[in-house]
Amino acid sequence: MFRAIKKWLNAKLDSKTPFDDLRLVTSTTEEHLASIYKLKLEEEGIPVFIINKKDSSYNSFGAIEIYVHHTLVIRAKHIIEKEHE
Repeated sequence: MFRAIKKWLNAKLDSKTPFDDLRLVTSTTEEHLASIYKLKLEEEGIPVFIINKKDSSYNSFGAIEIYVHHTLVIRAKHIIEKEHE
């Protein structure tokens, strides 16, 4: 019976999600740096998706991760690294 349920679920659910094409470009613990990176990338026409994994009780744990589409990773990393020059 479990196999039948699993087969039915797999048939009903899409196996690909919009997040499958996103790749991690950088992560930081500083919220202001994440905002700066996001603004710089969006200014260059790169859509950005941010996941804040910081602990809401203690802001010293976790990181803020910045994701972009897999075809834009190299360009995004170049823009972020260029900022430090």
